[in-house]
Amino acid sequence: MEVRDQPLVFFTAILLGLAASNTTVSDGISVLIIPSLVVMLYFVFIEIKFADISKAAKNRSLISASLGLNFVFTPILAFVLGWIFLPDIPDMWIGLIILLVTPCTDWYLAYTKFARGDVPACLTLLPWNLILQLALLPIYLEFFTGALINIEPDMIINAMGLVLGVPILSTVFSRWKLPDNLKRKLISKSSSLQTWALALAIFAMFASEGDALLNSPLVFTRFLLPLLLFYPIIFTSGLIIGKILNFEFRRITCLVMTTTARNSPLSLAIVVAAFPDRPQIALALVLAPLIEIPVLVLLSKVLPLWEKYRYIN
Repeated sequence: MEVRDQPLVFFTAILLGLAASNTTVSDGISVLIIPSLVVMLYFVFIEIKFADISKAAKNRSLISASLGLNFVFTPILAFVLGWIFLPDIPDMWIGLIILLVTPCTDWYLAYTKFARGDVPACLTLLPWNLILQLALLPIYLEFFTGALINIEPDMIINAMGLVLGVPILSTVFSRWKLPDNLKRKLISKSSSLQTWALALAIFAMFASEGDALLNSPLVFTRFLLPLLLFYPIIFTSGLIIGKILNFEFRRITCLVMTTTARNSPLSLAIVVAAFPDRPQIALALVLAPLIEIPVLVLLSKVLPLWEKYRYIN
């Protein structure tokens, strides 16, 4: 499956889930959500070469810019956007913060390639993005959302252990024990399998919680407003920082993509496990790819045109 097909798959899963929400199909279907997300994360992790962690220390200027934007500027921006647009809807505010403080660890690489960016440099950022977001997420939630709801750090840590421990251990087992030809087949199919596993989770979520969306559509419309504002702000910030640091076009593209793309699948898995009784938080994260993926497609087209324009002039 091509990356460009993902929005259609996710949108179809949402429509089917909403259609099923008023039928007997929705009865007990929520039990599929966490297993589907665990399968999805397994196929995300099977692609990652964790040996790249040692290489990541070499791109110091790019790492500093990326970490500053992803883990300092973006969390503050997420809190401010939520405070402006969602002060009376705490679950949506929390969903926005969780979404925006977790940078992408998978599909940003594909869009960097489409935009003719520096994919090897982007790949070295992946271990930093993965490790730091997992380490900092409980801290961000306690610091930024502690006044909104009562969140125990242990609850987040336990949820992360549930949804991450199984796929990580399965990945380690697969890399050590599976024959090389089977590993290559798994990796070659992993992108498509990630998409279908996530689509199943999205379908199950909307089938089980579709009434909450259908009964309050304006709430979710309001969630999209800060999200639509986030992308131009972070895109412009990445361009400015890249130019200040005298990055070449391919490095600027890498910085823009890694700071624009968010890790909604990983966030969704953690949220479903940590907040099973607060469906609005999870539904907020489900809506995000419907906006983000078209934005990344647009950036992958615009950035090469921007570089061509600069070259001509």
